[in-house]
Amino acid sequence: MSKFCIDLEGVAMPDAIAAVVEAWYDAQNTEFFDWVADLRMQIKREFGRGWTIDAVQKTKLIPHGLCRLTKKPSNGSRTSIVLQIEWLPKNAKLIFRIASRICRDHIELDLTFAECLDRAFGMETETINIELKRRGIMRAI
Repeated sequence: MSKFCIDLEGVAMPDAIAAVVEAWYDAQNTEFFDWVADLRMQIKREFGRGWTIDAVQKTKLIPHGLCRLTKKPSNGSRTSIVLQIEWLPKNAKLIFRIASRICRDHIELDLTFAECLDRAFGMETETINIELKRRGIMRAI
């Protein structure tokens, strides 16, 4: 929950309402970008600068999009994989856990992204589905 304080003394009601809405929006926006920055920093800290994580495939049904993990080696190539997890603050720990598993398997076991994804979800599918259903997300993995 975001907390903010604004001075509305002597401000007309429509302007006061606009100020409150704007302050609330800014607080929400800052909160959103904080979790994204933290997630990206964790991935880079654990697996190096060549790894990035972001949102893709935004639709009306999934307005925030899904999570995409990308590896950019020094040779300039790029490999990405889309995780079927919504790009939301409440999914940050889940995203990090799955992305970490994929990165680790790719680096240590020299598996393709597809193999890493199968392995990550194969071992945790039941746990992930339970967690997503608990949060009200009906997307089965």
